[in-house]
Amino acid sequence: MDEDLLVLLRSYINRPALLLKHLSERSCAELVSLMPEQERATALHRVEKDARWLEQAGHDLVFFNDTDYPDLLREIDDPPAALWMIGDRRRLADLSFNIAIVGSRKASQYGRHQAMQLATELCRQGLLSPAALLLV
Repeated sequence: MDEDLLVLLRSYINRPALLLKHLSERSCAELVSLMPEQERATALHRVEKDARWLEQAGHDLVFFNDTDYPDLLREIDDPPAALWMIGDRRRLADLSFNIAIVGSRKASQYGRHQAMQLATELCRQGLLSPAALLLV
């Protein structure tokens, strides 16, 4: 995995459209070299954890320009630059019917419980595939 790209993903986490625009104009290495030192250091610290996470079996990162990135997701305003996922990345494009449960990175215990209950019931009804977990 390209460390510079991971640094940029962390740095632009809430500005994916801006990241995609900048990547169309400059290389990853150029963009990283232009970052303020403190911002780069903070992102690099997080990238070490990201790299370890990506080394685990079934963990993957699907970028906006990857063929496995969901076509419908590309069409929304300000789509994520990348999808952090657990599962088979090919399933992202294969699903003809998609339901996504989107939540907060800082969800409450109650929120996590409710999301798990909802996901469990959707799986029981055959409306949600547990084959992939996206961490956007």
